[in-house]
Amino acid sequence: MNDFNFFQEYKSGKNLSKSKFRYGIIILIIVVAFIGITYVGGVVKIKKLNKDINSMEAFLNSKENIEKLKQIENENKKIEILNKYNDIITVVDKVMYEKNVVGSEIIEKVTSSIPEKVYFKSLVVNSENIQIQGEGENRSDIAEFENNLKKIESITNIHINNISKVEGKNFVFTLKCDLKGVDSYEGN
Repeated sequence: MNDFNFFQEYKSGKNLSKSKFRYGIIILIIVVAFIGITYVGGVVKIKKLNKDINSMEAFLNSKENIEKLKQIENENKKIEILNKYNDIITVVDKVMYEKNVVGSEIIEKVTSSIPEKVYFKSLVVNSENIQIQGEGENRSDIAEFENNLKKIESITNIHINNISKVEGKNFVFTLKCDLKGVDSYEGN
């Protein structure tokens, strides 16, 4: 019977170098194939991306999109201008709110302080003072009106210039008072 020697190939150096050579070639083929496949895959991806870029550029550069872009830019400019106006209006509104302006509130306070038997002939209100010309049936009604005006916080320096009796009629008076903490916005 014949003996089999499985280690014969390893004993001789010739067979060992052939198998190393074979393994080296197989590994080299695998590496080259991997590099080749990766390169081809990258080239295919690059071509596809370039095609997508070209189609996107064509879409973006179309006349319709350019017109829409111009419209959007115009709308954005209008919005910026409106926002600037809004900021200015907000500041003006805040200043107006913080300041007291001669208005219906003061006139309402003055008219609500009028006694029953006192009547106005004229009422002049400006940014600094109020001038009233009126009539009263007696001096005590006029004095009561003066006293009522003193109770209004925004009115100071109440002064009745004169009181005179017209024959057979009521007492005629002229009153002047100053307003405090009130600004006028006329001309500004």
